[in-house]
Amino acid sequence: MFKKIFLFNALALIALLPNISLARDVSKINDWYLKDFHSDIIVNTDSSLLITEKIIADCGNLAGKHGIFRVLPTQINTSEGKILTPIELVSITDYAGQPLKYSTTKQNNTITWKIGDPDITVKGENTYQIVYKVKNAIRFQENFEELWWNLNGNFWELETDNYTADIHFPEAISQDNTQIDYYTGLYGSKDKNLAIWEWQDKVLHFQSADILRKGEGISISVSMPKNIFTPYQITFSDKYPSWPWLAWPILTFIFCFTFWKKHGKDPHWHKTVIAEYEVPDNLTPMQMSMLSGLGILNNKAISGSIIKLACDGIIKIEEIAAKTLGFSKKDYKLTVVNEKKSVNLIAGEKFLLESIFEDQKEIILSDLKKTFYKKLPDIKKTIRGFLEENSYVEKNKYFSKVFLYSFGIYFIFLVFFLFFSGAVVFSLLIVFFFSLLMNKRTMKGAEVEWRIRGFKLFISTAEKYRAQFYEKENMFEKILPYAIAFGLTGKWVKAMKDIYGAEKFAAMTPVWFIGSGANFDIDNFFSALTSMTSAISQSASSSTGAGGGGFSGGGGGGGGGGGW
Repeated sequence: MFKKIFLFNALALIALLPNISLARDVSKINDWYLKDFHSDIIVNTDSSLLITEKIIADCGNLAGKHGIFRVLPTQINTSEGKILTPIELVSITDYAGQPLKYSTTKQNNTITWKIGDPDITVKGENTYQIVYKVKNAIRFQENFEELWWNLNGNFWELETDNYTADIHFPEAISQDNTQIDYYTGLYGSKDKNLAIWEWQDKVLHFQSADILRKGEGISISVSMPKNIFTPYQITFSDKYPSWPWLAWPILTFIFCFTFWKKHGKDPHWHKTVIAEYEVPDNLTPMQMSMLSGLGILNNKAISGSIIKLACDGIIKIEEIAAKTLGFSKKDYKLTVVNEKKSVNLIAGEKFLLESIFEDQKEIILSDLKKTFYKKLPDIKKTIRGFLEENSYVEKNKYFSKVFLYSFGIYFIFLVFFLFFSGAVVFSLLIVFFFSLLMNKRTMKGAEVEWRIRGFKLFISTAEKYRAQFYEKENMFEKILPYAIAFGLTGKWVKAMKDIYGAEKFAAMTPVWFIGSGANFDIDNFFSALTSMTSAISQSASSSTGAGGGGFSGGGGGGGGGGGW
């Protein structure tokens, strides 16, 4: 700690000294550079940020220079989906408060302010003060809330000699209840050598430790307690800022519907759904998910397949205690206990097991959040191959799906350059929706999907079928993974308790689950199971900046800019 404070003060002292040795030779300046860049960020409880950027940009004695431009993203792309961060400009002035001429361009989920007058050239140092508000900046995690933010931006075409940031938090936030992490360097870097930080009273201060070259940025992760911020509700105007005429979406819909009807519509299979007591075709939860969901792998199905590995005696699950930011939370340790049984696993489950443990014998569930989501495309590909090879879905329909998606994008992008508007976005959504429906089932697949619906009916109304339970062994554990995949865990546990009676059911302790209590209790088990499956589902999504899962350029904000 002393070393960090000493280093910070030393750098700060250097910054205050006359800029002699660090001054650039004017005769060698061949482009704009940012002599000083300061961000003042006010974090509001409504999940918005009020940001003031003060920039001193120098173009030396170069001819034909007019100003700078600033580019900011209005959307964060994650494996969980797209997170909108709408931006409202407050003002663009010089340091004296005099308005500067600028133009605004919005495209590709970015906003660009081109500052300067094309009829006026400038030389030497020029000051720019940009004030804007960003909405939906706070990310809400299970046990904490997070500001995961790219401070200066990793896409500047200019070098920055000195960068500083002051981040002001609400009264309830302080250094005592936060966890700070940060990443510096080129996009994707996890280095920390280009910045230092410290708390100055209730203000978090960051400062560059060296010149930031082109493409180098500083991203921070501030983890904070729950229930301080209010989630921002995305409005219709946020999603579609310039709602247009509907011609293109209508034409896109007609084309996609016609293509789907010919190449993607399932064979006719309309029968009354009846209860199915056995697992249809012995499919796994993940296989059922992709067959029923037309190629979509539901996170709950992944949870169900992991529990199935436990019910089959391949892995053991142990509830453990963990702490994050001083808050107690449940975590789970997964351990391989019988590798021999894994030999008989089908491709999808075997790949799932290998993706979880890799070369290890045990793993903490929360650690899966860092890497597991990267394995999902290969898991889906493996299951899709199984469904095609076993004639549940027609082969080569994946090509039709890609064709529809590619043709649609090509079509939309032709329009994009002519009439960019919300209609383009809406049309893309139509193309994407129909592309999801292109996994055409065979007659066999349609019949099995009908049986899956009957199996789901059986699980959701299990108390009506008491006789079937008395005739079969281990019915609870055999069906449990599928109840999880269907989102019917609560109904299944309750039905088992009602059918067998609380005392008899309590004696049916799962050998694969080790809880924190001394005795097995079905209510505690259900609570732990719910928490565990929720954690597994989250592992199928990308990580945030907290806990070392981030990188330079990650999070919201950032962007870049250049000179002209």
